[in-house]
Amino acid sequence: MEELQNKIGFLSHILPPSPTGQSIMIYRILSGISHEKYCLLSKENYNTPNRKECISNQPLPARYYFLEPSKYKIRLPHILKLHVLEFIINSKLTIYTRAKQIEQIINSEKCKSIVACTGDFCDLPSAYYACKRAKVNFVPYIFDDYVYQWRGFQRKIAKYIERKIFKEAAAFIVTNEFIKEEYKQRYGKEGRIIRNPALDFYDEKLQKKKKEDGRAKKIVFTGAIYDAHYDAFQAFLKSIQKLNGTLELHVYTSTPKNVLEEKGLMGNYFFRHEHVPQSEIAKVLNDADFLYLPLAFESKIKEVIKTSSPGKMGEYMFVSKPIIVHAPIDSFISWYFDKNNCGIVINNKDTDEISKTLSYYMENESSCKEIGMCARECAKRDFSIEVSRAKFIELLNSL
Repeated sequence: MEELQNKIGFLSHILPPSPTGQSIMIYRILSGISHEKYCLLSKENYNTPNRKECISNQPLPARYYFLEPSKYKIRLPHILKLHVLEFIINSKLTIYTRAKQIEQIINSEKCKSIVACTGDFCDLPSAYYACKRAKVNFVPYIFDDYVYQWRGFQRKIAKYIERKIFKEAAAFIVTNEFIKEEYKQRYGKEGRIIRNPALDFYDEKLQKKKKEDGRAKKIVFTGAIYDAHYDAFQAFLKSIQKLNGTLELHVYTSTPKNVLEEKGLMGNYFFRHEHVPQSEIAKVLNDADFLYLPLAFESKIKEVIKTSSPGKMGEYMFVSKPIIVHAPIDSFISWYFDKNNCGIVINNKDTDEISKTLSYYMENESSCKEIGMCARECAKRDFSIEVSRAKFIELLNSL
């Protein structure tokens, strides 16, 4: 495989071995690249004792740099919108301090590009100013829309910042066609699609394991459950309850039981299990009859949901099980699964319609098998680690 020609700095608020989706995607892309070709930068200190121990992920072998916070921070009374002024001043102090440190790292490590990920308000502008001063390539990596992941006055400030820095970006990375089109409309520039790489958890022995006769079919969801999911889950669970025990929803999540119960996620056909490490995820996914991929229909972050590309998407597809995509019709995931005929796409919260759809696929195993096989082929084409890594290297080498 082609190697990086020049050294890069990779900036993210969260890095391996932290057990988050973004961190895991970063690990999968960089783990196959020589550690001499990149260094890692973060506002989190990954050099502290025991920090690099995590059951879900591993540290990378490259050097980690801790970007220390600004020594100065102002406090203003939260009256007459002075909290906005406080945020602006403290953000500027953070950006100045962080940019200075990034510039020093660029010079000492002889980096030719800085790849800066979304997720922290100050990371992108800090990297932009550092790259501009050091005269190296600035490459934003858009895991989530930089503007719409914030709310209120922070969103307005982010719009101003983004408009300035993206015009001078050497290139930028996006995870799907929807976010690519969104940024093209904003700035007239084409982002490079690098999909979130996924592990292939398919296990033929587990798939062929005989299941107990007469048992309810199992629908499985893995990951955190939060505002981006709630109303989809609520409607889906009500739909399952109409099917008289023929279906069960099993969630493997770190979201506390009491939080789920407050949202109405409980009952005879809802089972919460603790979050499982990657070493056990293959068993969970291969044992499922269906996999559930939801996004909220009513949310304060509609723009983020529209362009969202969940990290679990590729992993679900590799397992060759029928995936129930329960999301708004204008979302990326609905578009992708519908376009490729590789999922059961449900675009509403009508519990009668959902129940009818679920009943149909429970009675049509051949359709489920065909959908699952198609999903696996699409995963091999679009979500393999090797494909994503090769595209990443190709982009950086072209600058």
